[in-house]
Amino acid sequence: MLSQDRIKDIIFDWDQLISLEGNSAPYLLYSFARARSIVDKVGNVELSGLPVLSEALELQFIRQMLRMDDALRRALEEHKPHILSTYLYELCQTFNRFYGQLRVAEADDMAKRARLGLVSAFMHQMKAGLSILGIPVINRM
Repeated sequence: MLSQDRIKDIIFDWDQLISLEGNSAPYLLYSFARARSIVDKVGNVELSGLPVLSEALELQFIRQMLRMDDALRRALEEHKPHILSTYLYELCQTFNRFYGQLRVAEADDMAKRARLGLVSAFMHQMKAGLSILGIPVINRM
């Protein structure tokens, strides 16, 4: 329900509220839980040094994460939480394309470290954004 602009009529729809598709809390939570499972699967990988990022999806993912400050600022200035919700939804879409097309656990050491760093940064942003919206994260779905 937070994905709707507060100045427009809100139509309550249970099916939309619990859907794992589209801009819904379950979709956002699923994406976080998926990232958590990737980190758990890969285990402890040394994240020191500069990452080597060369894939277009890696760079797109970073650019998307860099938009969070703007989304937070706009949501606060305009008193519209749906701006943050929409940002998180778009971030999840980018994350799902990223992990769907680029392997993390099976990548070579340098790529694995870099991609694991991206997944960790994604989790940090999701946890912060969902917390602002009053939605606690879950590690498994």
